Amino acid sequence: AMFGKVLISAFALLCACCAAQSTQQWTQVKAAGYTQIASSGQSKLYTVQILNGYQYKWPVYVADLHGSHYQMGYDYGVLLGAQSRDNYLTFFQSLLGNTFLDAFKLGIIEEFLDWQWKFLSEQIPANFLQEFAGLRDGGKAAGLPPVFSLDVLAARMVTVANAPGSFGDVIYILLDELNHTISHDNSLSEFKKAKIFTSALERLGKQAAKSPIKGGFGCSMFAVWGPRTSTGELFTARNLDWASDLGIAQHKLVTVYHPTGSHSYATIGYVGIVGALAGISDQKMTAHEATLETNEMSFFGFPWSLRLRYVMENANNLQSALKIWDSTNNTVSFNHMISSASDLPAVPAVVIETMKDYNAFFFDNDPREANAIVKGQHIGAPLPNAVWRTNHPYDPVTSQHFLWNDAIGSWTVERYMFIHEAFLSYQTNSIQIGPNEALNVTAIAADKGTDPYHCHGNKGSNIMSIMFQPGQAKIWAAWEDGAGAQWVPAPCAAYIEMDLSVFFNSNDKHQ
Repeated sequence: AMFGKVLISAFALLCACCAAQSTQQWTQVKAAGYTQIASSGQSKLYTVQILNGYQYKWPVYVADLHGSHYQMGYDYGVLLGAQSRDNYLTFFQSLLGNTFLDAFKLGIIEEFLDWQWKFLSEQIPANFLQEFAGLRDGGKAAGLPPVFSLDVLAARMVTVANAPGSFGDVIYILLDELNHTISHDNSLSEFKKAKIFTSALERLGKQAAKSPIKGGFGCSMFAVWGPRTSTGELFTARNLDWASDLGIAQHKLVTVYHPTGSHSYATIGYVGIVGALAGISDQKMTAHEATLETNEMSFFGFPWSLRLRYVMENANNLQSALKIWDSTNNTVSFNHMISSASDLPAVPAVVIETMKDYNAFFFDNDPREANAIVKGQHIGAPLPNAVWRTNHPYDPVTSQHFLWNDAIGSWTVERYMFIHEAFLSYQTNSIQIGPNEALNVTAIAADKGTDPYHCHGNKGSNIMSIMFQPGQAKIWAAWEDGAGAQWVPAPCAAYIEMDLSVFFNSNDKHQ
């Protein structure tokens, strides 16, 4: 244990020196306005205007959606149907290829995703399912043929987002479905039970053998507040490190939802992905996710990307968000974070380590995190007035089920330490964190290759990097940019500062 602390101390000293000295100056630009390019009902589609500085190769879109969930889905389909189809095809062709054999592989994967959606959709609220019906009808109105029915495409992408980080771990989901089917259907004969087992294993073998999707992807997130920040306010961040240069960056999207009778909120991501990869609400709340791979998984729950939307739509503070969380069920294991600037000066953020039927809630400076040991080495270094996570657990129960059980030297622990040491560096140098410092920590934690402090061409896997100032309804959002040898990870492109209050508060201020 003492040796582990010595390792952490040495790593801390190294990182603190780096964080306090020569960190790259990350490019920032400001959204100068929004140009309307289409409308449907009360909903509108805009492109973001950037007058000076870095220009993305492809535009950033903002979809401002109003009405019932059905109406918002319909308008999404009308406004973004063609782009949704294009991103869907680009996504899978980039993963699989575009030969006849690759199309055959895609058919197998689509069959698998449709099969899994039947389980995953069981606990989605009715109004969210109505949104999928709206997507179908809106896409049809936009001229998409039945083979590209948007409800089906969107459901497949939600299912992909909800899959384990390593495709082979889908076996834990299938075994759960198998056990669920048998235990909830007493009419099944022993013969039928055996047939289900055989069918499930055969199908698993076919899908696992033909799927090209590989795991091990990472993400990171943090919240910092109080004495650590310049005005005591809350800053949060979310990094998405995943399969890079798939072509979906051609259709980058901020979606602002105004559901009738509920809170407005925005998600940041890509066209065709209707869940919240990251999000912020008009109630000064943010929602975040990072992969956490355990052997306790299920698809009998609320898919996380829609669950985060549901929380933002219905919660107005941390207490109400956690009540909603407890009333819904987990699926595959993930680390999540929910924050609420309106909770200040009380603790405004919580990390949730999740797996099937289990949540572990972490606030700042948690002793479980401080005392976490893996293979004789301490891997936790919590601080007051901050919480953060990458892709490993600190709760004793989730740790027992963790499948990527690495210690010091693993990339997930290193990235966790990058965040810790950036905070520690600012503290040691008596620097309070404002937007620039919070953006610096965000960019440091994003995967840019082996050097967290500088960009090196097309190295790394970060495709989306967002910093939030939820009390001001502001975001700084960066996406991957370019393609091939000219591809760069998100923090090496530019962070676009956007004031979303103009969308949350009024439609007349966008120009």
